[in-house]
Amino acid sequence: MATRVFADEELQRLREFPEISREELFRYFTLSPADLAFVAPQGRGANVRLGLAVILCSLPWLGFVPDKVATAPPVAVARLAEQLNVDAAQLRSYSHRPQTRSEHVRLVAQYLGWRPAGAVELKELDEFLLARAMEHDSPTLLFRLACEYLISARVIRPDPVTLVERVAHARNQAQAETYDRLAHELTPQRCQELDALLVVDPSLGMSRLTWLSTGPVEASAAAVKAEIDKLGFLRGLGADTLDISVLPAERRRRRFLATMGRRLTGQALERRDPQRRYPILLTLLAQSATDVLDEVVQLFDQAISAKFSTAERRMRDELAERGKSGEDRQALLDDLLSIITDLQIADEEIGGLIRGEKIGWERLRAAIAQAKPRLPRDHGHLAALAASYSYLRQFTPAVLSSVRFAGGTAATELLIALNMLRELNATGGRKVFDDAPTGFVPTKWCGYLDEARKSGSATAYRHYWELCVLLGLRDGLRRTIYAVKYLSDPDYRRKISRQLNKGESLHALRRDLLYAHEGMIRARHLESQTEQAWCLTLATNAVIAWTAEYYGLAVEQMRREGRRIDDEVLAHVSPAHSENINFFGAIEVDIDAELAQLGPTGYRPLRIRDTLF
Repeated sequence: MATRVFADEELQRLREFPEISREELFRYFTLSPADLAFVAPQGRGANVRLGLAVILCSLPWLGFVPDKVATAPPVAVARLAEQLNVDAAQLRSYSHRPQTRSEHVRLVAQYLGWRPAGAVELKELDEFLLARAMEHDSPTLLFRLACEYLISARVIRPDPVTLVERVAHARNQAQAETYDRLAHELTPQRCQELDALLVVDPSLGMSRLTWLSTGPVEASAAAVKAEIDKLGFLRGLGADTLDISVLPAERRRRRFLATMGRRLTGQALERRDPQRRYPILLTLLAQSATDVLDEVVQLFDQAISAKFSTAERRMRDELAERGKSGEDRQALLDDLLSIITDLQIADEEIGGLIRGEKIGWERLRAAIAQAKPRLPRDHGHLAALAASYSYLRQFTPAVLSSVRFAGGTAATELLIALNMLRELNATGGRKVFDDAPTGFVPTKWCGYLDEARKSGSATAYRHYWELCVLLGLRDGLRRTIYAVKYLSDPDYRRKISRQLNKGESLHALRRDLLYAHEGMIRARHLESQTEQAWCLTLATNAVIAWTAEYYGLAVEQMRREGRRIDDEVLAHVSPAHSENINFFGAIEVDIDAELAQLGPTGYRPLRIRDTLF
C-alpha cells in the first residue's frame, strides 16, 4: 500500500535525518539552560549526553527520532557538542542498543510534553485526515498535512508506512462519504444520464463529456451560441438545480472532482466503480452548469466589447480623416480671424476684404462645399458600432432568452428594457414599444434616439435603442462581478472589511520604524532610496512576523487556561503595531545569547499573565 505513494528509497529517506537549513539549525539545535540541566545530570558520559541532546533537538524538528542517532547532520552535532563542551566524535560511541534509544526518546518526550502515537492519538489523526481528504485527494499532500498535524499535536510520528496506510484509509473513507452525501441525487434515471455522458454522440463526433469539457477558443458569435447550446443541454438534465451543498463549504472537493472528471477520458471513467464514477460525473455536471453560464456571460461581454473597440478605432480613423480634410477650412478660419480681430480695419471694410482681395468668393464657396454635418456628443462612436448590429444580432437574442438578469432599484429601467427586448426577439417585432424606457441611456447617446425619433425612422431607433440596452447590460455585468465575488467569498469579505484599518496600521508601523527620518525617505540618489526602502520593508516584515508568532503563542496559552477567544475576532487583529518595539539607543544583538534564551519550544518564555494581559 505504501509503495503506491512512495518508492522504497523515499520511504527510507523519510526514516532518516534530512539535510538541515541554517534557520533550522539555530532554531532547533540551541539548548536552553533547562535543556542543559536535563541533558547533563551527574553520572552521564559525554557520548550519552550528546546522543540525548540530538534526540532532544530532533523530536521538535522532525516530529520523530531516526533509529540511527549517530547519523544526525554533522553541523548540528558540532553545534550541540560545542554547547555541551564535548567532542563531536563522541556521538559515534553512542549506544547502538534499541532499548537505550527508546528509553531516551521516552525521557525526551516526557520532558517536552510529547506523546507516543497510541490508539487515541491515531483515532484523532484519522478524523483529521478524513476532514482533509474531503478537501484534497493528493496522497503526498495528505501525508505532509498528517506530519504537520502530529507535530502541532506533539505526537511522535509513527513509521511512514503506517502513516501512508492511514492516508489511504482516509481517502477511501472520503470517497465513501462523498457518495453517501450525494446518494439523494443519484437516482436510477440520473445514473443513466450520467453514463450517457461517456457515450460518443454521432451528431457531435465525441462524447458529451468531451463536448462539455471543450471550451471556446475565441469570443465570436459562433462560440457564444455553442456555449448556449451546452447551457441548454445541462439545464435539460437539471444540472442547474443539483444540490451538492453537502460537500465541503470550501468547494475544494467539488472542484477537485469536477477537475478529475474533465481530466479523465470516458473510457477511464467507465472502468471506475460506480461509487467513484457517479460522484465525479455529478459534480462535473453541477460545476459545468455554473462554469458554462459564466462562460456565456463572459463571451457576451468580450464579443460586444470587441465590436465596441473596433467601432472606437473606426471612429478615431474617421476623426483623423475629418481633421485632414478640414485643413483648408481651418486655414480659412485662421485668415478670417486675422481680419476680424485686426483693430486697424474698419468694420465697414471687413466684408469687402473677406469677399474680395483677402479671401475671395472661390475659397468661401469651396469651404461651404466641404462642410460636413456636426458630430454627436460621442463623436460618432455609437454610429460606428451600429455597423456591427447584424453581427451582434447573431447571438444577443439567444443570450437574452437563455439568461435571466436581476438588479437593484437603480437598474429598474434597464431590466424593463431587457424584458421588452426579449419580447421583441421572441415575437419578431421590429418597432420599439412606445413606452420603452430610455432613462438608462447615457446622455452622450440620447441624441441618436432623439434624431431617429424626429426623422420617424423606426428601424434606426430600434438599432440605437437595442445597442444602448446591450451596452448597459454589459456595463452592469462588469460592475456586478465584484459584488458577486464579495457576496460569495467569505474570505474576500473579511479581507475587505479589515483592509483599511490594517493598511493604516501598516503605514503607521513603517512611519514609526523610520522615525529618525520623520517617516520620509531622504536619500539623495535613487539607488540609496531603493536600499533604504528595502531595509524598511525587511524591518517591517520582521516586526510583523515576530508579533504574529507570539500573538499565536499568547492566544494558545490563554485558551489552555480556559479563556474563550473567538477566531472571528482574531481575524480582525493586526500584528502591525510598534508598542512592543524599542526604537531608542544603540542596539547590539548577540545571536547565540538570544538563541540561548529560547525555551524547549524554540520561543522566548511568555511574560506572566498579570503583566501581559
